[in-house]
Amino acid sequence: MHRKLNYKRKNEMSFYIRNTNMIPQSILSEIMVYLNLPELLEVRIVNKRFYNACKSPFLFRREFISMWMTSTDTSTQASSNWQSLCLEGIRAKVYWQNLSDEIFTNQELRILYDELVSTLASPIPIFPVMRRDIFCMPTLIQDLLANPDDQFIIDSELEQYSEAIAIYLQENSEELFYQTHTNDLIALRWNTRKSNERDSIGSESTQCSEDFNDSLLIVLIKAIKKVVKIYCKAASQLLLESSSILTAYANAWESYSFAIKKINSLFLPVTELINEFYENNYGNNNNTPPRINMMKILLSIWRRRVFEPCKEKILSQVINELNQIRETSIEKLYWAESRRIVEGLLDLSLNELSVFFKQHSLLTVEGPYSYLHYGVIEKLKEFYNDFPVVFEKEQEILSGIFIPATVREARRNYCDIIGKKFKNQELITESLNYEKNEDDLMIEWTAQNYGIPVDDFDIFKRFSQFKENKFCDIVVQLHDYNMCIDSQA
Repeated sequence: MHRKLNYKRKNEMSFYIRNTNMIPQSILSEIMVYLNLPELLEVRIVNKRFYNACKSPFLFRREFISMWMTSTDTSTQASSNWQSLCLEGIRAKVYWQNLSDEIFTNQELRILYDELVSTLASPIPIFPVMRRDIFCMPTLIQDLLANPDDQFIIDSELEQYSEAIAIYLQENSEELFYQTHTNDLIALRWNTRKSNERDSIGSESTQCSEDFNDSLLIVLIKAIKKVVKIYCKAASQLLLESSSILTAYANAWESYSFAIKKINSLFLPVTELINEFYENNYGNNNNTPPRINMMKILLSIWRRRVFEPCKEKILSQVINELNQIRETSIEKLYWAESRRIVEGLLDLSLNELSVFFKQHSLLTVEGPYSYLHYGVIEKLKEFYNDFPVVFEKEQEILSGIFIPATVREARRNYCDIIGKKFKNQELITESLNYEKNEDDLMIEWTAQNYGIPVDDFDIFKRFSQFKENKFCDIVVQLHDYNMCIDSQA
């Protein structure tokens, strides 16, 4: 029981449970409030009245949040999905308990499972490292993208776990190498699902085979993903039930990014060994896919499980907030939740190359940010067509929320619409301008000074999220920019 009942009240309830037909509905509902998840699942089989009373989604949401999340949610609505989420959570725990213990003992697996769930539920705040020049990023994920060699968290307990995993895996690396099928290595390195794999990479078929069992490495990755997917489905459900989705999403993403850093660091020995196995099979050159880590896997899960279900609601609320700022006072801009949303979507959309050019006005927007970008641009086109405005004030508002690429596109559309409407040739000419401005040239100059390529189309294409290798790693041409930092430190 969650709360202590007085002795008389407990006896009264016990009497009613033994005589279920005599239970008033009010008493039945009160009983449900005091039951935890195992008791709720058990009491459902007493009779139909108890089964129906246990259908309340609020009860299962309460139980799921108490086990998996840290939330002060007070929403007046709750989806029926919470019961299935609770059951999925139970199955995930059982899955971890049944993992092979040839390398890790059951106790060690329980510790890793508890660490994973507690990290997702209540991660310790971690902030971007203060760096110099172009490598200093405003968010934790962008910092990880720009500085991929700095993936570990400096924490004695976490390092102890991670080091223990590394020792176990290295001691059994030869056996694991022969156990790990090349199909799985290819699927992980290309960040694809088996059903979407390419027909062949080199001479190896990538079609799924049923003739082999997964190695511990693959099983462990699947187990981690299983837990994270359940958490993300619950996070998505909370966001859809929230009355202020912008604040809720920004807070949830900030918490998740803290968890990403820790989980990536904790299981880095696992993904590094997978990378090593792949490169032993296929070599390591410009034609090989990017190296994998838990950060990329967890970002991909959030995109599919949280952003996709919530994106329409997020776009609608960003547009509403933009209109409110425009209609009231520009001072509200400094408290706009849309600014946090933009950075969160950039975390999901940038990669190890484009992160250095996020302030470039000709940046090609991709990923989740492109959904917001094009959605806002379409609404602005309608607005400019109906209400010709002085763009200088509009630009001040847009610049306070969006990146320069979005502001520039808005300006181009404004010039095109107003220029044609009032036959202003100067504005029409400006709408066709795709030249780099002074800020763009300065960004490129700084990047070149650190060895980051700006003109090689093949490299930019390799880093594109429209390719199969969505969240790419640093390619060979970028390997020495960290050495530049060290030499200038």
